Amino acid sequence: MSETGTHPLKLARDDLDFTQEDLAVATGLSTKTVKRAEQGEPLDQYTISRICDYFSEHYHRRIDQKELGLRKRHRKNGEDGRKEAPEAVQVAKRQLSNLEKIEDDTAFSPEILRVGGLAINLIILARGRYGPKEMHCFYDGATVQLPPEFESMKKALMSDLEMRKANGETKLPYNSQTYKLKEFSTGYREIIDGKEVPVLRLKFGPTDYVTQMVTDLNIGNPIRERYAKAACITEHPVPEFATLLGINLNFITKDGYLLLTERSSQAFVAGGRLHTSVGENLLRPLDTRQSGAPDPFRCALRGAQEELGVTLHDEDVVFSTFTVMPDSCQYSLISTIQIQRTRAEIEDLWRFAVPSDKWESRRLLFYPHHPDSIAQFAVSTWDRWFNVALAAVVLSLLDVGYSKEQIDAAFLHVGSRISR
Repeated sequence: MSETGTHPLKLARDDLDFTQEDLAVATGLSTKTVKRAEQGEPLDQYTISRICDYFSEHYHRRIDQKELGLRKRHRKNGEDGRKEAPEAVQVAKRQLSNLEKIEDDTAFSPEILRVGGLAINLIILARGRYGPKEMHCFYDGATVQLPPEFESMKKALMSDLEMRKANGETKLPYNSQTYKLKEFSTGYREIIDGKEVPVLRLKFGPTDYVTQMVTDLNIGNPIRERYAKAACITEHPVPEFATLLGINLNFITKDGYLLLTERSSQAFVAGGRLHTSVGENLLRPLDTRQSGAPDPFRCALRGAQEELGVTLHDEDVVFSTFTVMPDSCQYSLISTIQIQRTRAEIEDLWRFAVPSDKWESRRLLFYPHHPDSIAQFAVSTWDRWFNVALAAVVLSLLDVGYSKEQIDAAFLHVGSRISR
């Protein structure tokens, strides 16, 4: 407790002008749990983790971990003294210590992702294990009316594309029918297979690629920037934008290589940039479930087949990360997948199978999936990357079990050598 007798969690909540119900919704806890925490009851690992996640991502206040109830009094055999909490709570203490590292340049920032002192312009919204059971997708078929200024831009762009098409221009974007991300929730939890786990809930509506071109991708346009700045993209998508959800897959080959791609200059998104193994957008109706909602897992399987000729199965895809790019205000799901093909087999597929969307990538690149190798390549090519792809590559190392400290050390070592 503080000197005033007020629990530090309540002080932090009051500073945010949150009710207990507000904080419960924000952290994914029950209101009853928040009340009990503020009454000084010892916190279990789950509660501590949720509080840590929320305050490290959204609020820069430092909280004394001892005052958060990480120790508790024991009365046993007449002894009244303080003892360390069980191991599960000790783990939580180490998690909460991240609150003290918010200003550490080598730490993953609560906003922009950092690795080895280098910033990647991407925000991690959630990390977990999101298979089909842990991801709920919904569909609202109501079309969002574009503001008049965007509607005018869209009509002008479509007219221009029709004229260029009539004049015989060949390299023109196709106005694919896509999904607009309308809402998301990262704090929901359910009991699945006997365990309480995080569930990602996503709501979509209809949109198209031309709308994306005049909203999300129209970076630098003052009208577009006005809408982007008015929204809190870590809480909800920009209502006026198309806001596509990208699917990004990291493939680790059977013989231990990370597969990367260099995008073709013909690709309208990330053209000429370094990218993940597979980068795909949710499309209507190709990735549509019977309910009308999109199926990110079907999209992943389709992208692997169309871009690389690699066949995946439903059980192969589990997403680990949900992100947003501050510049484009677009969201992404990232998955790291161990595939049962070697580098040589993938190269043979690329040469002879000719996947239908092979044109999207200029070439394939293979690097040993180890922090030192990945750091060497990533740092030496830093300015050539599509931001979400660079972040995905860093996160792929976490996904297979390397620690944040190992990854940071590798990037710091490479960065120091290059800067000499």
